[in-house]
Amino acid sequence: MIYYFSGTGNSYQVAKLLAYLTQDKMQDISTLKDYKHDDSVMGFVFPVHCYDVLDLMQDFIKKLDIKSDKKIYCYAVVTCGGKVGNTFITMQDLLKAKNIDLAYRNEVYLPDNILSFWGKK
Repeated sequence: MIYYFSGTGNSYQVAKLLAYLTQDKMQDISTLKDYKHDDSVMGFVFPVHCYDVLDLMQDFIKKLDIKSDKKIYCYAVVTCGGKVGNTFITMQDLLKAKNIDLAYRNEVYLPDNILSFWGKK
């Protein structure tokens, strides 16, 4: 299962491509009602927010109820405008609390959408 959040559609497109390439399902965490995970693969796709994991994703991971008795392969792909900051460190810490290792991580660079970084014209 690929769990994703997208505010502008960028992370949605990345999750959609990953789901297609891996033949996996995807789930928008903002609409999820059931926090049970029982698959052997778990992916996360979301935008970097203030150089870290956005609060919505952090809360989701904390609520996630892992039901698999197998070792879970876990990966994260984030979208960002430049730097990921502490994002993967925070992800590792959140997942470690669930006894899960972050096996793979990567970032997809897209145009930055934080207007305050661009300055006034």
